[in-house]
Amino acid sequence: MERRLRTQLPIDPNNLYTNVQLKERQRVETKQRSYRMNQQLSFNNRHRAVELPTLHPGDHV
Repeated sequence: MERRLRTQLPIDPNNLYTNVQLKERQRVETKQRSYRMNQQLSFNNRHRAVELPTLHPGDHV
């Protein structure tokens, strides 16, 4: 691996992480996304939350 310089110049995003770090990061992000979805579903089921129909101009509320 080459030496990285500490500079304020822009850097190519592909040079920020190695392939292993990218794969690990993607795995963690996928796991977190799944966890958040499960949390949201549990909360909505617990509090009986439902999706409301979309409102259009002129609809009575």
